[in-house]
Amino acid sequence: MKTNLLAAVALLGAPFMCIGVYVEAYNLELNQPWWTGVWGLIYITGWLAGMEAMRRLALTGDDLFGYWVVRIVMVTLVIADISNVWQLIAPAYKPFLFWALDICWPLSHVLMLAVGAATIRAKKLGDYRAWLPVAMGLWFPLTIILSKTSFVLHFSNIYSLVIWTLMAFILMQQARLRHG
Repeated sequence: MKTNLLAAVALLGAPFMCIGVYVEAYNLELNQPWWTGVWGLIYITGWLAGMEAMRRLALTGDDLFGYWVVRIVMVTLVIADISNVWQLIAPAYKPFLFWALDICWPLSHVLMLAVGAATIRAKKLGDYRAWLPVAMGLWFPLTIILSKTSFVLHFSNIYSLVIWTLMAFILMQQARLRHG
């Protein structure tokens, strides 16, 4: 798959956490584990495609840290997607193994802080764009901090929508610049 197509998949997946959570919040019929599996699979798969685009574009640099951090996040995203497929296949069956797999989606968010550090160090994006992976990594901690407030639902979803979409556009731009 070409890098620009991976970036397009990232763009398609970017809004799905926002869409999924809002649908669950305002349509109780869809507040079901199978629906969470659907939107989670689309969102995480899009994010995974974006990480592969980052890897191909070497945006995290050429050193060992940059090499491994993007790959570690990709592994956690694949594991998170396994829990999404699980929710589609067996939504009511959630033993310890399910939760052990499912923990990888918030872990992936936090690990984006390390991806952000690698991107900033690599200096391949310059200006504000290098900081977007850091902003992606801040989603989970900010959501936890704001979890007791009345606006967490809106903040968390709009934040996710904007940051993941911006990152996908930057990946598309970088793919065009480097691969024509």
